[in-house]
Amino acid sequence: MHIIPLSAMLSTGITGHSAIRIMSILLWASIACLLALTGILMGQKRRQANLEQTLSRETTRRLDEAARYNAILGHSSEGFWIMDPETLILTEVNQGLCLMLGRDKSDLLGRPCFHLFPPEEREESLAKLRQAEKAAFRVEVQLLRADGMTLPVQLAPVRIHPRDGIDYQLTFVTNLALIKEQEHTLRLFCRAIEQSGIAIIITDSQGKIEYVNHRFTQITGYTQEEALGQTPRILKSGEHPLSFMRPCGPRSSLENVGRGPLSTKERTANCTGKR
Repeated sequence: MHIIPLSAMLSTGITGHSAIRIMSILLWASIACLLALTGILMGQKRRQANLEQTLSRETTRRLDEAARYNAILGHSSEGFWIMDPETLILTEVNQGLCLMLGRDKSDLLGRPCFHLFPPEEREESLAKLRQAEKAAFRVEVQLLRADGMTLPVQLAPVRIHPRDGIDYQLTFVTNLALIKEQEHTLRLFCRAIEQSGIAIIITDSQGKIEYVNHRFTQITGYTQEEALGQTPRILKSGEHPLSFMRPCGPRSSLENVGRGPLSTKERTANCTGKR
């Protein structure tokens, strides 16, 4: 701002009173400009502070989310790896995958994923992996353990598109050998129940029958289709008190399991003593 000296005003014929008035106006105008500039600067500082607080909260939130995800995935028995979809380099793996393959984390990071496939199956396994990512389904392949043995697994790849624009692939790895072992154990258990010489009933939380074995149908005369959806009270013969049948109700537990003769009402309405 250019300020005109008072002497210059007087030399131009402006009276002293008028010059002082003009100077006052200019002074107040200058003060108003300074106040306006101060307000603008303070507003910018407030906006900057608010932006920094927002960024800080967002950063904290993302770090917390990342920490939770790392805690969940890192301690999961299911394995996973993260890799660059272009170079196929592994950038992150969890402890579950390391235990599954019997390898250290340092042995996996920084290496391409295909070194985990048997040499004779690498091209086929990579093709399956790429196809599974595009079609969003799971594929079964073999992975090499540290001891040289192969492990049947199921891969579920997902392409992630983060906000920073750098894509990566997250692949979940399921140990099929463990699942097949559990399925085998379950089949043995089911076979033992079905071939047991003891009548076995399985009910839901409401006491409705969900399963009966072959021995049950032999003893009672009820077929599985007739028994399912009923309650064990269909067997009530009237020879036992009401409390005798309560262990078969919704609150039954292993503590209520007993052994001994039981008078049951057969499908033909005859009462017989059965073990």
